[in-house]
Amino acid sequence: MRTSHLSFPRYLDISFSNLIAFLIGVGFPVVVLWWKQTVRSVLGRTPADRFNLAGVASVLIFSFAGLFTHETERIWLFFVPVGLLAAASWIGRAGGEGFALRGSLERRLLEWTMALTFMQTWLMQLLLFTIW
Repeated sequence: MRTSHLSFPRYLDISFSNLIAFLIGVGFPVVVLWWKQTVRSVLGRTPADRFNLAGVASVLIFSFAGLFTHETERIWLFFVPVGLLAAASWIGRAGGEGFALRGSLERRLLEWTMALTFMQTWLMQLLLFTIW
C-alpha cells in the first residue's frame, strides 16, 4: 500500500481489521490461552517467555505496519504457530506439576480446552486444504 494516499482513519481501519481477522482466524480458545501465557511471559525470564513476547510484538508490528491491505490471510498463516505454541505452553503448565488442578471441574475444563484447540486447528487446516 502506498502511504501517500492513506488517511489516518483508513490506516486504523486496515490495521485493526487485520488484527481482528488474525485473532478470529486463530480462534477463541487459542487467543484466551495465548493471552494467559503472555501475562505469565511478562513476568518470566525464560527463552520461551521471550519467544512468546516476540510473537506478540511481531503480530502487532505486522498489523500496524501499514504494509498490507485487507487481503492478508496468507500472511497471518505464518503467525498461527506463535499463538498455538503459547497456548500449548499454558496447557502444559496447567496440566503439569507446576499448576495443580484442584478438582474434577478444572480437569474437565482443561480437557475441553485442549479438545477445542485441537478441533479448531484441525478444521482450519482442513478448510485451507479443501475450500480455500
